[in-house]
Amino acid sequence: MTLWEALTSFKGRINRRDYWLKGVLPLGCVVLAPVVVLMALGRDDAALVVFGVLALATLWASLAVTVKRLHDRDHPGWHLALQLIPVFGQIFAIWVIVDVGFLKGTFGRNRFGEDPSGTFADVALEVSPDALITVGGLTKYFAMTHGVLLNRDLGQVHAVDDVSLEVKRGETLGLVGETGCGKSTLARVVTRLIEPTSGRIVFDGKDITTWSRRQLRPLRRDMQIILQDPYSALNPRRPVGAIIGEPLRIHKLGSRAERKAHVREVMELVGLNPEHFNRYPYEFSGGQRQRIGVARAIVTKPKLILADEPVSALDVSIQAQVLNLLEDLRDEMGMTLLFIAHDLSVVRHVSDRIAVMYLGKIVELAPPETLCSHPKHPYSGALLSAVPVASADAEEARSRRIILHGDPPSPVDPPSGCRFHTRCPKAQEICSEVEPPLEPKGLPEQLAACHFPLTEEEIERAILRPREK
Repeated sequence: MTLWEALTSFKGRINRRDYWLKGVLPLGCVVLAPVVVLMALGRDDAALVVFGVLALATLWASLAVTVKRLHDRDHPGWHLALQLIPVFGQIFAIWVIVDVGFLKGTFGRNRFGEDPSGTFADVALEVSPDALITVGGLTKYFAMTHGVLLNRDLGQVHAVDDVSLEVKRGETLGLVGETGCGKSTLARVVTRLIEPTSGRIVFDGKDITTWSRRQLRPLRRDMQIILQDPYSALNPRRPVGAIIGEPLRIHKLGSRAERKAHVREVMELVGLNPEHFNRYPYEFSGGQRQRIGVARAIVTKPKLILADEPVSALDVSIQAQVLNLLEDLRDEMGMTLLFIAHDLSVVRHVSDRIAVMYLGKIVELAPPETLCSHPKHPYSGALLSAVPVASADAEEARSRRIILHGDPPSPVDPPSGCRFHTRCPKAQEICSEVEPPLEPKGLPEQLAACHFPLTEEEIERAILRPREK
């Protein structure tokens, strides 16, 4: 007889000694062996695994007593169940080790409400009475690990790094930047869809930085999102009326008949036919699907809407319709809009202020007219000079553009000082040593993080003159 057969075989009636010797002892050997190894290596996750072991031991003893009572009835099925219990127990123990103990860093360190990589910063935050959202020192790092049983820390992705800004009530704040700079991550951290690593978040006068999911749930009706892809954002198995009315059902707003009537009103408000209440998403065009997404976002009459590139997948004519719709809804309902996009012309059309983001940091913040006519940060100037120009002398216009050489640095190991200095044509030695603060530069309400902002001659040469021609 093998050791496995000796540990998992039960002949005749069993006693409490068999439960512990053939149940808890094998389980403890399977679980405690890697725990001892982890503790010898100084892993902090070992304490969590030990807690899981104690919980499993208690569960195992309770399960054994229950099975013994059923086994005493001499039912033949319980003999087979008794043979399988040690196997399932050990599988469950391995799952606890892998899922709770080791893969915690792989799937996100904030899964259990804490983040060993950082603590919430003690930021002295001044909250304006007319501000809906105020954030200070907001940071989000994503841990990179390799391995399953023995994780190896490969560093952290600096998605958002020490961002402070304010969004006023009824304002539209545009957020622009190249792909991977952290725009979507910043928006989701602000609304607590992703847990922050450090910093403070104040929404509508309440500090929600450390609120639990239960505390945040009533607040979710005031924060809604319009997703980027109108084709994958809608459940193809549910009719449009159910999709739009889902937030009302979750927050238990009104009776079933009242919710249905309200959904029809919202559909008509966004330009959809209320008679299409029972149609499915595949029966609508791309622009209509985006209107469905807008309707779902405004159905609870939120205070804040997060629009994550809502028109990037649409045709130009449909983009104009959706943008005009968002502007009308903002004026009618008094909503605050956080608008994320790549197209500066789109952001300029809908925004009251524009924030330019580069590698996890805000590098310039200004009203749209100021930013598009007198940018101060070289990165903002490069973005504006890259906008296509309808000019008869296209070659001359292209020759005046600010060309950025090289690729963006890795967010895992961002450069010291100003993060843009590796690609900046105006960079000097101080740029690689001292990080410039976001401070007033140039015109009123214009903030820029640059040691050597663009001069009027550089702005005129790279931006204004080609557009005039």
